Amino acid sequence: MSSKGEALKSGTKKNIRRRLESELGNSIHIFPNDSGKLLLVPDSLSFKDVVLDNDNDNLCKELAIWKVKLPDANNITDQASSQIREVIRREMKPTAWPCHPSDLSNAVKMPTQLHRFLVGLLTGNP
Repeated sequence: MSSKGEALKSGTKKNIRRRLESELGNSIHIFPNDSGKLLLVPDSLSFKDVVLDNDNDNLCKELAIWKVKLPDANNITDQASSQIREVIRREMKPTAWPCHPSDLSNAVKMPTQLHRFLVGLLTGNP
């Protein structure tokens, strides 16, 4: 409710918690985290699973892997622009200026790399 901008009274929070506890009984555990938010952990989740999922060493390793997998966005942009520019230079043929309608019958097809880039840019689908 608060994520949608609605004010949430502390009484509402307590009522939701009481309702969950009464409905689910001892099959869940509710406790606050360091930031004051409530965490809900079901009994079906073992203590071992919780510890292993939140092990600091594993989280640091996973973060390092993601940092390697996600290179700097500026480098990607620079590489893509250089490659597209090179393809355009290589495949596009110069045309006479001013361009006449008869010149368009022999127009060069748009390079595939440029087409893929523009489709990705406009649709968000890489």
